[in-house]
Amino acid sequence: MPYISHTIKNIITVSRIVNCSKKTLSPDFTDIPESHGFREAVYVEDGKISALAGNIKVSLKKGDIFIHKPFEEHAVTIEGDGPSTVYFISFYSKSNAL
Repeated sequence: MPYISHTIKNIITVSRIVNCSKKTLSPDFTDIPESHGFREAVYVEDGKISALAGNIKVSLKKGDIFIHKPFEEHAVTIEGDGPSTVYFISFYSKSNAL
């Protein structure tokens, strides 16, 4: 079977990564709202959380991702009775797709 290659158009370019962390958050976790000059992606590996972005609250479940804008005040809260495993990836990007 022959290999088939595909050209991929880069629509998102990350110029710098600030932080990449994985955290298991307990149901009683309390986050302190923050803001900073870079973007922050929140990916839910397991469980359910809410991403707070300014005055907007977005429910996220396993497999969902939310990307905060630079200087946007944000935090997360846990939904449900069990723990949630979440990745936080902070980065700089000027891509219009974001």
